[in-house]
Formats: sequence, structure tokens, C-alpha cells
Amino acid sequence: MHCQVPGIEYTMGKRAVQTMLEGATAVALSYSGVLYIAETDEKKIHRIRQVSTDGEITQLAGEPSDCDCKNDANCDCYQTGDGYAKDARLNCPASLVVSPDGTLYVADLGNIRIRAIRCNQPPTVALQAWHGGLMKSLSFEEISSFSSVLRHRLNHTVYNNML
Repeated sequence: MHCQVPGIEYTMGKRAVQTMLEGATAVALSYSGVLYIAETDEKKIHRIRQVSTDGEITQLAGEPSDCDCKNDANCDCYQTGDGYAKDARLNCPASLVVSPDGTLYVADLGNIRIRAIRCNQPPTVALQAWHGGLMKSLSFEEISSFSSVLRHRLNHTVYNNML
């Protein structure tokens, strides 16, 4: 992986060694060996990518913005509530940490939020319905947001004395 040279357009490769990074701001390594990279150009690109243990890089979270989040006050650079990580609107992801259960926490600096990305798992009832056959592999698809005082949207305190 390499940092991008300004003015040159790069495509997103499948292999990490062939992929250019755009303003990498943070990295985190999971217990399973997956590498997470936060990238931002502070304008339109605000994303999290993951590198699997076999070296494949994919975009995990952060939809590109149609406007300049840094200089345009009317730019919609935040998506409220929970939803799919790939559709999330981040604004300057600045720090990453992975918990032992695999949840990826993102410090979304521009939105003054801690975002949590976790696997989208089927409910227990759905799991019981599968007596045999194949089930889609679990992937990171859900994102939750916390306020600047680290409260989830349901007002549960996530961390105390952190700020």
C-alpha cells in the first residue's frame, strides 16, 4: 500500500499491495489479523477500508460525498441513526480501535461522534430455522453512532470518564 501522489487518478485495486491510499489517518489490527485503515482528504473522501489476511482490500464504510465537507457549510456529511456501514457518511475519521468481539470503533472527528461498526448477524430465530444448508457469511454491515458524550441513540452510556 502506498500513499497517493497528488494529481494522479488511481483506481481501487483488489490487492492491498497494488492499492493507493488517500490520506491515511489511522490503522487498527483485529485479533483475527484484519487490518483496518481510515482515510480522508478532509473534503469528499471519508472512508474505512479493510485488508483481509490474504491481502485483499475492500471498502468497509464511508460513502463518498458529493460536496466538500470541509469548505461547504451546506454539505450533508453526516447520516443520523444506524444503517449499513457502506452507506454511512463519515467526516474525517481520525482514529480506529477494534474490540475483542470484533466491533470496530471509529472516531468520526468532523461529526463529533464515535461510530461502531459490527457484523450484521441474523436473529436467533433465523439461526434456529437453518437446520442444514448454507448461510450467507457474516460481514460488517451495520454502523451505530454515539453522541459527543458517548451515549448511544437509545441513551445507554457506553463509556464513562473517557473525555
